[in-house]
Amino acid sequence: MELSDNKKENHESLLEEDKLFTGAIRLIKIDNLIKNCNFLEAVENLYSLDQDGLLKDESKALLTQIKNKGDYIEKGIQAMYFYKNKDYETALKYFETYLQYNPKDRKAWLLKAEIEEKYYLFEKAIESYEKLEKLTEDLTIYRKKAYCFLRLGQIQETIKCLDCIIEQQPDNKDAIEFKKYCFLQYRQSGFVDVKRDEKGRCILKSTLQKKLKIVEIILLSLIISGFLVYFLGKTSMALSGLKHEDSAVRIKSIIALRGNNREDVINKLIETLNDKNPSVRATTVRILGDSGSTKPVEYLLPLIKDKDWSVRKTTVEVLGQMKDSRATEPIIELIKNSEEQVSIRLKALHSLENIDSAKLSPLLPVLLADSQPKIRMYSARTIAKFSLKNHLSELKARLKMETDPEVSDVIVRAISKFKEKDK
Repeated sequence: MELSDNKKENHESLLEEDKLFTGAIRLIKIDNLIKNCNFLEAVENLYSLDQDGLLKDESKALLTQIKNKGDYIEKGIQAMYFYKNKDYETALKYFETYLQYNPKDRKAWLLKAEIEEKYYLFEKAIESYEKLEKLTEDLTIYRKKAYCFLRLGQIQETIKCLDCIIEQQPDNKDAIEFKKYCFLQYRQSGFVDVKRDEKGRCILKSTLQKKLKIVEIILLSLIISGFLVYFLGKTSMALSGLKHEDSAVRIKSIIALRGNNREDVINKLIETLNDKNPSVRATTVRILGDSGSTKPVEYLLPLIKDKDWSVRKTTVEVLGQMKDSRATEPIIELIKNSEEQVSIRLKALHSLENIDSAKLSPLLPVLLADSQPKIRMYSARTIAKFSLKNHLSELKARLKMETDPEVSDVIVRAISKFKEKDK
């Protein structure tokens, strides 16, 4: 018995040493972030250190050092606060102000671009991603930019972004499959030329804007006739645009119907879920999710198995926002599918957490042994987040066999949180 107690004490001592070492490594990373003006990411890491109960005095000193850089730091911190609370409109304004003073902050450009995507401001999102390209070598930026170009119907520019990834990572299956998909789109719709300035930057002028110039003139005349006539006219034109041969026009028409919760409009949008173009389907899913109606749920569920990854990802995210229990089992089925893309499985896990967090618990021990490190990390964090003591033994067992250092670090921090709560 005494020997067993000694082993337990040694194990706890090793965990404590590992915890301090991990904290020191994280402080070095934070110091480097500050030197490179990545203040928002540094602040995020400092708050994480504080929550983990690590090196609190050192963290407080570094946070003071960041805040002393100027009043604009507070704007950035407020932007992060509004972003996390899903007040994206206010967050965007604060990010824009913050970036005027600190245009070197990677996190700010990334979150700004993501907000612009949420509001379908794909051209602005591309500009933000291009700013971010100069600050990081992270190839996922090209992936995000490629998606924005695709949503604008600019296939050639999408392929250029993917080529940047494939050139450096020839075995990147996601980029290769995405490129194949783009060539398929090209055979259906052709390329859309994008002009560039003398520095090679994109001058984004949507062909759709040209095509809708006449429509805009008609809308202006309708405004003069009165708000009611304008509203009905706009809805009528948007509905007729859902059948247009140009997919870009169909997408614009779908977006124009956002916030219109009339039953006939909802029914027309549901029909659009069968559109042959995946960008049209994905946009429709997003707009139906914003409608506030529960009717679309049964029509969205089959799209969890859509052949296009962007449609599956958008559908899973939207169903999580709608919090309808009918989506629970199909989402669990997707999570268990190890063949699915990791980013989509993670999105599904977050959605399940929104719909019914109790359904997560039986999945987590299984996911601790998943082949994907990011899934294992999510599982460890979630076990700690919901204080699921019944899974603590699985966490400790996983730590002994884990080979990925990043996953080990997450598991150690998760176990440490249980120990802190027991004090």
